[in-house]
Amino acid sequence: STKNEENWYILFKILSKKLSWGGDFRNKKIAIVLDDMISNGGTMYALIKKLVEEKGIKEVYVGVSHNLCVAKALERLKVLHNQYYLKQVVISNSIPQTAEYENLSFIKTKCLSDSLARTINRIHYNQSVSNVFYRPQWRVKEKNGAF
Repeated sequence: STKNEENWYILFKILSKKLSWGGDFRNKKIAIVLDDMISNGGTMYALIKKLVEEKGIKEVYVGVSHNLCVAKALERLKVLHNQYYLKQVVISNSIPQTAEYENLSFIKTKCLSDSLARTINRIHYNQSVSNVFYRPQWRVKEKNGAF
């Protein structure tokens, strides 16, 4: 593995409210947390707090499909950003975001319209949808430099 890969750990927190995990966190300083939705932010708050306090994580990045824009979640995300190394939250615009969320520097909203339109078009014309989501720059180089 490369030096960068040794420093991060990805957690898929999908369909589970359980805050336990497997894997080796030694020498890991960056966590990427993926979830389907933020409602009141309680599970996300507890998970990130536990990662920082128990696993020594120093940077946290979150990817979420849907943010319900609940005021309690907004406050929890601010605390996570200010006290628990939350660097960025990337959300889709599947639900319109409130001005309070849009004005936070660490929250980035990604538009779904192009991907959805291209997917519907490809399905309509009986074509593969893989090309909609595949980006060559996403490929990771192996140790020998090959893809």
